[in-house]
Amino acid sequence: MKGFSSWSWFLILLSATVFLGGLDFYSIYILDESKNAEAAREMWDSGNWFNPTFNGQPRYDKPPLHYFFMGVAYSILDVSEFSARIFSGIFGWLTGILIFLKVRNRLDEKAAQVSLFSFMISLQVLIQFRMSVPDPYLIFFLTAACLELESFLSNFNHPLKYLRRAAVFLALAFLAKGPVAVALVVIPLIAYLIIQNHSHRLKLKYFFDPIAIILFFGIGFSWYIGVYFLNGGDWLKEFFFTHNLSRYATPMEGHRGPFYLPILFCLIGFFPSSLVLLSSWRLKLLDIRWQPMILWSLLYVICVIVFFSFASTKLPHYIAPAFPFLSILLGSQFYTRPRNLFFKVVIFVGAFVLLALPIVLFYTQGLQKSYFEESFSLVWGIIPSILGVVAVYFAFLEKRVASYFSLGFGFLGFAFFLIGQLLPAIDAQNPVKRSKIHWQNETKLYYWKKINPAFPFQAKKVIPAWSDSSANQSDVLIITDRKVLDSFPLPYEEIFQGEDIFEGTEMVLIRPKSQDF
Repeated sequence: MKGFSSWSWFLILLSATVFLGGLDFYSIYILDESKNAEAAREMWDSGNWFNPTFNGQPRYDKPPLHYFFMGVAYSILDVSEFSARIFSGIFGWLTGILIFLKVRNRLDEKAAQVSLFSFMISLQVLIQFRMSVPDPYLIFFLTAACLELESFLSNFNHPLKYLRRAAVFLALAFLAKGPVAVALVVIPLIAYLIIQNHSHRLKLKYFFDPIAIILFFGIGFSWYIGVYFLNGGDWLKEFFFTHNLSRYATPMEGHRGPFYLPILFCLIGFFPSSLVLLSSWRLKLLDIRWQPMILWSLLYVICVIVFFSFASTKLPHYIAPAFPFLSILLGSQFYTRPRNLFFKVVIFVGAFVLLALPIVLFYTQGLQKSYFEESFSLVWGIIPSILGVVAVYFAFLEKRVASYFSLGFGFLGFAFFLIGQLLPAIDAQNPVKRSKIHWQNETKLYYWKKINPAFPFQAKKVIPAWSDSSANQSDVLIITDRKVLDSFPLPYEEIFQGEDIFEGTEMVLIRPKSQDF
């Protein structure tokens, strides 16, 4: 990494701060984070790396790669929000560096700077790579595999070292999320070979390199084989059929939506850079065919969007693997249209969003005080809005780079407000944290029928279900949900109740009054 300009080094260090700073500003509470962080804790605690569980019950949802990394972090840093999220942040930073190096190698350093910056200011990217979920690992290894595969395809001699490295990264992506990782590489690969006019030089024998095949299957399938021999076929059946094929074919957990929803997820998740990319695009199809990096990136983005458009279950984070390649496309096209009315309109739209922030903060002060007990400082909205005005000013001076970076820093300021102020304030109101004083020292902690998934991780232990066999114990504290409380068979004293604004549920702590206790 020698020879970088001071501005490149600044962006690289800034991206490290953005992805790694404040990982423990708010607790692990939402469902996905809680289940993954706790499953990793139970794996680490039991030392059984071939039997994923959540709260003592088999967990079929995800393969183990992120559990392994979290277990390493737990071993070094102990169990905490920071250790559960640290590798997610690291992989976010490394993904940005991969993008930077690729664009710098193929184009120039200025284009690479734009690519890295556009990646780090995406709000969905910032949130995604700060969560204890498998997606950061999937995105990093998919990006690495695709970039190595593109190098293999675009090099006239097709050096096998690129193919073999791609096989290793794809195997790790397969361990991070399963068969979807393979689909998201094979589909754009087929499209590339069909479109690229040099594809006739790529004989099938290149892709059947024995070492690459051994590397992929040896790394990617080893854990699954171990699960089969140690636990039978139940885990593999549930994972591959229920949580992959069924999730794709039928909506799960109510996450359905129209065909075009992934496109909206892409535009909103990559905002404001998504609109900047549209305003910068200049290349025609014939030009793209002669630029392998751009062709591969464009095909990859299209394939990801189309693949999840046909999926019955639709969630915003599904299209996140496209974001690194959107960043590459933006960096490669940013300097091609120095004067563009559409660009000015885009900057104005982005600045308008930033200008709305202090207004919203000002007129919602009463609501903030009623919910958070205090209001946020207007400075958190004023600074991003000033940067938005500066961006508009530079746009009308035809200073495209200064305008885009000013707008981007404004959105980073908004992200800092979100991560450093709003989310911690919301988190302080979550019922698990508010009730901690009641349950943190309880040795006889149970749940009745339903439990908030954050409890086992926050308590750092498996919380068993209450049953009649528990009735001979005294001083029992039970966690439950208001909706199932009427079915509890014994008289009880209500200790705590708290609403979850995200899930629409009400958590309750009770202590039975039966004389048997």
